[in-house]
Amino acid sequence: MPDRFFPARPSGQRLQMVEQELQDFSYTVSHDLAASFRRLSAFSHLFLGEFEQELTHRQQTYASHVEAANDRCQTMMEQLLVFSRAQQRVLIPASQDANLAIRMAMLQLLRDHQPIQAEVVIEPLGQAYADPDLLGLVFRHLLSNADKFHLPGKVHTVNISAMRDQQFWRLRISDNGVGVPADYREQAFQMFRRLQADDEYPGVGAGLAICRRIAHRHNGEVTFLDTREGTCIELALPLGPRLATDDLESGRSGWLARPANDAHDQRKIQATG
Repeated sequence: MPDRFFPARPSGQRLQMVEQELQDFSYTVSHDLAASFRRLSAFSHLFLGEFEQELTHRQQTYASHVEAANDRCQTMMEQLLVFSRAQQRVLIPASQDANLAIRMAMLQLLRDHQPIQAEVVIEPLGQAYADPDLLGLVFRHLLSNADKFHLPGKVHTVNISAMRDQQFWRLRISDNGVGVPADYREQAFQMFRRLQADDEYPGVGAGLAICRRIAHRHNGEVTFLDTREGTCIELALPLGPRLATDDLESGRSGWLARPANDAHDQRKIQATG
């Protein structure tokens, strides 16, 4: 994997112009567009509340489609704003316990009423070097996706592991769900590009685009890996200065070792609502 994925950031006056454009965009999305959607939602509810008994079944169906489309547009707008803020945020990378960060991400999903329903197996993950808030956001999206795309009637499992080489810390999240065909994997990283029908699985198709943007800002990458079943996705982040030095001096690389006092060392978590 190359060390760089994008040209150097613009500097001086050009950089200030780009940042101002992003700020203007964020303001427009969070205020102007949001206000319009709120009004649309409010008047839709008022309309249905006043005339629901007088509407035919077909007219009620039309009205419900309007409400659903409005809700979807609001969600897309919110995710677009998240994407923009992830790009604008000043990075403050730090070394952190990845196992703790994963558990905190799962707890945040629970607080957001999106509990992980799968059986999750977490292996030792070591230290990750990244902006803590943005890394937490990536973890939440990757965990949500791994849990979401399950096969009906099959016990859903998610396995989280990590390894290090001389340049990168690599987190892998694999599941036994529906999988992503190889020909469509890059499309899955496009903003609002969904590979399933809207009524099959929730979401608007923004999570992986946000994850890749954050990874790129850290000079890292998010990619799908070949697997026999389900999906395996890898987040690769450059080692922090201290981690990189320690690894090179000690010669450590490869999958993170399990403690000797626990032959299995896999922490199974059954998250329920």
